[in-house]
Amino acid sequence: MTVSIKQAQLTLTELIDRSSQGEEIVIANDGGQIVARIVSEAAAAQKRTSIMELIANLPERHRTPKQWEQVERDFQQERNSWER
Repeated sequence: MTVSIKQAQLTLTELIDRSSQGEEIVIANDGGQIVARIVSEAAAAQKRTSIMELIANLPERHRTPKQWEQVERDFQQERNSWER
């Protein structure tokens, strides 16, 4: 792809403006493989949450005692395999 210097400058200016407004910019090649991902520091800071907030917002999982017993058996089986 060939573009003029003026067009490249205009496109870059638009991308910088969008990024500064919090929009994530993804640059990919023709095959769709991501080459670059640009996120402004302000946008990245807005998206960051503490690990405690993340854990607090996880959906609750309800397991029956039998399900917990199975989980414990699976863990114990895994632990036993490490000791060999």
